[in-house]
Amino acid sequence: MKNINSYLKRVILAATLLIPIFLLLFLKFCGDNKFSVPVYFTDGQIQADPDCQAPDSDYRVSCIPFVRDREGHCDTLLLKNRFTIISIVDTAGVEARNMHVEKIRRVLSDIDSPGILQAVAIYIERKTDAAESWVVPGINLMTFGGNSAEVSHFARCVLLLPDKNKMFSYWVVIDDEGRIRGFYESWKFEEVERLILELKILLNEYQQDEK
Repeated sequence: MKNINSYLKRVILAATLLIPIFLLLFLKFCGDNKFSVPVYFTDGQIQADPDCQAPDSDYRVSCIPFVRDREGHCDTLLLKNRFTIISIVDTAGVEARNMHVEKIRRVLSDIDSPGILQAVAIYIERKTDAAESWVVPGINLMTFGGNSAEVSHFARCVLLLPDKNKMFSYWVVIDDEGRIRGFYESWKFEEVERLILELKILLNEYQQDEK
C-alpha cells in the first residue's frame, strides 16, 4: 500500500511539473490561438478607495513610493524596462519571511531571466526588524520598508489590490511598461504555477518584440 501511495505521489508531482511545459509548447505552436495575459485597468473601470487619488484610465505603476532618487522624488528607474513581481510581506515572524524568500527564489530560478525579471518586497517596518536578515544572496530580490499607513496606502492606491484586507496574500506582476498584468494569491500552489506560466508567456512576447 505504501508503494502505491508513493507511486501516485510521484505521478502527481511529475504531472504538476510537466503541465506548464506542455502548455508553453502548445502556445508556441498554435499561432494565433496563443493565450494572452490580460492587461488590467486600461478601460477606465477602476474602483479606487475614496482616500486615493483618482487613477488615470490607462493605469500604470510608474514607481514605488518607498524608493527615492537623489532629489527625493519617487524613482522611476527601478521599474523601467523590467518585469517586476511586487509583494507585501508580513515580517512579524521569521518563518513567514523565510517562506516568502524561498517562494520568490523558486519563481526566479524557474524562469531564469536575469536583467529582465526582478522581485520587490515591501514590508511594514517594526522595531524588531533586522535589516541584515533581508540581504538575500543569489536572487534579484529587493526589499523596502515603510510604516503601516504607507504600506496600506501603497496596497490600496498604487497596486489596487482586489481585496485590501489580504494585502499580505497577493503578488502583483508589473510589465516593462508599468501595466498591471496579474494578481496572484501567493499561498495557493496553483496560483504560483499560474504566475510562472504567465510570466514565461510575457517574457517570451517581450523577447520576440525585441528581435
